Amino acid sequence: MGCLRDQFFDQNRRACTGCPTGCATCTSASTCLTCSNPAITPRGGVCASCPYPCATCDNTGVCNTCLSGFYFFQGVCQNRCPEGSTPRNNICVCNSGIIGNGRCVTSCASGFTPINGNCVACNQNCAQCSGSPNACTSCVSGFAVDVRTQTCVSATQCNYGQEFDNGNCENICDAGYYYYESLCIFGGCFDGY
Repeated sequence: MGCLRDQFFDQNRRACTGCPTGCATCTSASTCLTCSNPAITPRGGVCASCPYPCATCDNTGVCNTCLSGFYFFQGVCQNRCPEGSTPRNNICVCNSGIIGNGRCVTSCASGFTPINGNCVACNQNCAQCSGSPNACTSCVSGFAVDVRTQTCVSATQCNYGQEFDNGNCENICDAGYYYYESLCIFGGCFDGY
């Protein structure tokens, strides 16, 4: 007799019976062939709530912890820690404390900055940034760092009172002086400005 995909033929009842919870296909009430969650492979005919070799996972099947003999790194259980890391309580910890592109790195690649141990891409037009994707320290060609906002602006768009110098928008006047009609004036602006 032909049963539905998620059923098996029960010889005792002489009828099609539903597979156990978590099974997509089965041969009996105790033997799963495939699991409802495609990320999970049956072990001993049983579909666990987590994919092997996870010990615990969230409700979507993403690992949180690993079975004994496996190490957790970047959401995956592995049989050994990657180069540049050390196992601590079954978790691989990068010796440098920095993860870039899914690997332990000693520093972030150009165009990235370390934030909370992960290399994060700098904002658009930043060639380098420091501590925040918004804190540009150098820019791609044709752009300059606005020292006031730490963003990259078009090299032809420096603020009034600034000029493009050595790859950056720099104030024309020294501190305490204000730029007015091509002059640096000490103290402040004229009345009405």
